[in-house]
Amino acid sequence: MREFFTQSERSPIYFSRASWRTFPLGLLFAAGLAPPAAAQTDSATYRMTFEGDWTAADITDNSLPGGAHFTSIVGAPHASGVTLWAPGTQSSPGIENVAELGSTAALAGEVGANAGAGPFIRAGSSFVSPTATVSTTFTTTSARPEVSIISMIAPSPDWFVGVSKESLRDGNGWKNEVSFDLYAWDAGTEDGGGWLLSNPATSPRGVITYIGDSGKFNGRKLATLTFERTDRGEPDLPDPPDPPDSPDPTPPLDPAAAREHLFPLFADGDDFRSYLLLTNVSRPGNRCALSLRGASLDAARLEEHAALSEMASGFEIDLGATGADTLLSTTGELDLAVGYAKLACADPAVARVLLSAESVGMPLAMTSMTSAEAVYTFQFPVLPRLGRLGLVLSNDNAMDAACAIEGGNADGMTTVNGAIAGGGNIAVPAESTAFRFLDELLMTGDNDATASTVKVTCNRAVAALGIQLGGGVFTALSAIDTADEYALNPDDESRYFYILPLVLDGAGFRSNLLATDLSAAANRCTMHFHGAGVSTARFADAAGVTRDGFPRAELVFTGSGEQISMLSFGRHSLAFGHVALDCEAPVHLRNVLSLNATESAAAATENASAQNLAGIAAISPARPARKVRFPIVSRLGSLQLILSNNTEAEASCETLLAANGQQAPVAANEPIRIAGKSTEVRYLSGLFELPENFTAGTVNLNCDREIAATSLLHTGRAFTEIPPLVPTFNP
Repeated sequence: MREFFTQSERSPIYFSRASWRTFPLGLLFAAGLAPPAAAQTDSATYRMTFEGDWTAADITDNSLPGGAHFTSIVGAPHASGVTLWAPGTQSSPGIENVAELGSTAALAGEVGANAGAGPFIRAGSSFVSPTATVSTTFTTTSARPEVSIISMIAPSPDWFVGVSKESLRDGNGWKNEVSFDLYAWDAGTEDGGGWLLSNPATSPRGVITYIGDSGKFNGRKLATLTFERTDRGEPDLPDPPDPPDSPDPTPPLDPAAAREHLFPLFADGDDFRSYLLLTNVSRPGNRCALSLRGASLDAARLEEHAALSEMASGFEIDLGATGADTLLSTTGELDLAVGYAKLACADPAVARVLLSAESVGMPLAMTSMTSAEAVYTFQFPVLPRLGRLGLVLSNDNAMDAACAIEGGNADGMTTVNGAIAGGGNIAVPAESTAFRFLDELLMTGDNDATASTVKVTCNRAVAALGIQLGGGVFTALSAIDTADEYALNPDDESRYFYILPLVLDGAGFRSNLLATDLSAAANRCTMHFHGAGVSTARFADAAGVTRDGFPRAELVFTGSGEQISMLSFGRHSLAFGHVALDCEAPVHLRNVLSLNATESAAAATENASAQNLAGIAAISPARPARKVRFPIVSRLGSLQLILSNNTEAEASCETLLAANGQQAPVAANEPIRIAGKSTEVRYLSGLFELPENFTAGTVNLNCDREIAATSLLHTGRAFTEIPPLVPTFNP
């Protein structure tokens, strides 16, 4: 299949209301409040160093379990009257999530909501190898002299290492250095005595118990934690952690699966609608509590659904059988209301939100959003060519947050060519959402300005999202947390490997490849282009990029947070394929794909202003897998499967269609064959004859080798990426 959309589908589409062109979410809050507060006078700055010492000699087994690691080392300084965890007490939801899954968002929220605790401390990535050393620095005050830290022992039911309520002061004031040997603890929330992640919940709920000399452990320490005073007097914000030492080779679930999800943007009204799509990847009967935060976001906003029931504090959702999909929708019929959404599930689930601007039930623009983790410091790309960037900041803390906005290059210096300069502030009241356009805070340049970045630093952890808006279409851009990103590479853990499953250029389409360095220092990557007609020749020269022949380019980063932007010309005939990126250290990678409304390819490039955009979507790297599963939401448009084979040999994929409520899936007449180092595109309607009453379901691919897959949901007037689920259950 060589055409993505028919000519009629590429006609220019704009919203019928002027308010849609300005995306009215910016009316929520005023700007100009104070930047984050500085540290108090009686303060001390410490470097916290975690030294892993977990070997086979420390456990009763002959060898470490597969995928053995610690998760991010997290916690906070706090007042003596505050307890994050303690022996003999029940675990909070935040401690439970760290101990069972290594998920830190809930604990960060608990710290942020506690006036006697903070800042939230994090060292290392989500995967810290058993003998790795990671560190970070933090500043505290005499009002918060104690510190509590935790890291999951993975894989395990709910075991962890850490310290509880240890004081950094003595009779002489701040201690210069103090070290602790770390042993195993049980959070008391999940049964199980082996190296397994999925276990029944402990009932009745237990208490935190020392297990360092029982069960799998033989009384030997697993790590050492050291606090060394540095006397640097830094601001009361956590430093970025050290770069990850290696990726997790055997993740237990789809990376998007979690018990808790936080969506920074949830909107309804004035023809905006939000759709919540849930997939149960755990045991049958999994349930989730849904909370909506924002003025007028209440029960009247949600359409009735058999799985949805209203409670005093929000809603409860019954996710049904393992593998079942649930689609909830707002009505879109009332006045505009904007806020954020929270999910708390009994067991892990995959969740995403689709935001759609509609007319007579037809999406005119839409984007998909994944859940976000609340963090202190993050950045976004700034792409003036594609219009305005809106910053969405959601504060789920019980106290107000203040965020400083700084524009400039990766090194924090403002540019001199007019692309971006200056700074500003955004106040985010407690349990609310703030939305501001970047050009209201900074000078961002005109359509010809090159891509740049904007950095946001907050005094409390917030969940953030960027909305790129141009010509009446929009897409969501996830925040880049330069302190907590890592890549998955099961073949060679010394390098980091990514596959962007779709690169598209020509006939009005342009790809903007954006790579951001997440290492602590310099980084180097090799980018390989695969697909007929797809090569470096389709891309303009870019700083930091050296072409090594048409199929390959070398990317060189000079420092953490630096962004390299490669923009395709869009003036040739249509060509598509994928790229593979091989790096020495981790990066954040995405393709911001845009479609110009001008029919002529040459004219599309010459008139490539934001007002001529007919579509825009952000494409994320795909995790290679033999089994992938896509949700089908026929009410929002057609589904297009993007299947990339980065191996040398041909891949063959059996395709099965399962309609909701239908017992037996239907197989396509023949498998999809994908030649080595190539990409195939298939419309769902070209694989199956859909029943007239078909409304929702799933399409499952079973392949004989790993492929990198994604999908585009589109109406011809709007399109967005829908990433697949990588199932650990039988589809």
